Amino acid sequence: AAFGVEVDYRIISIAQIHPDLCERDSRLCYSGIDNKFIDGNGEITVFLSHGDSRIEGRASYTSRSRASHLRGVAFATLDAVSKHVSSKINNSFELITSEIIDAGGKSVTLVTLCDEQGQHFIGSSFVRENHDDAVVRAVLDALNRRISRFAPG
Repeated sequence: AAFGVEVDYRIISIAQIHPDLCERDSRLCYSGIDNKFIDGNGEITVFLSHGDSRIEGRASYTSRSRASHLRGVAFATLDAVSKHVSSKINNSFELITSEIIDAGGKSVTLVTLCDEQGQHFIGSSFVRENHDDAVVRAVLDALNRRISRFAPG
């Protein structure tokens, strides 16, 4: 009616939702990563964004192994997530596994997480550009729906 269009209401049902009742998109987005390995010590910084804000998560590791590095990426991502939701949710998430598997001829990163109540979460992401990006996206896949309910407005 607002646009002057005639509608047969027996066929089409239209509803308008008040803006305060609309679910806002409060998912975290991956915006970058920084890796440094100097004198046997690695440091990873993961950058996430939420609207106009940018959240940094950090983690350190000491082994040059790929598995240690990927766990470091997951830990840095979890650090950023916890900084984002710390005022709204009294829950921390623990990394159980971070692995790369072959699925249909494509590399896929899988992460398994656990919260303080023992609830498990799994996330996955195809490896596109590199393994680090896939780990971050897999952690976000596991948690974004859950944490979006508690995210600061």
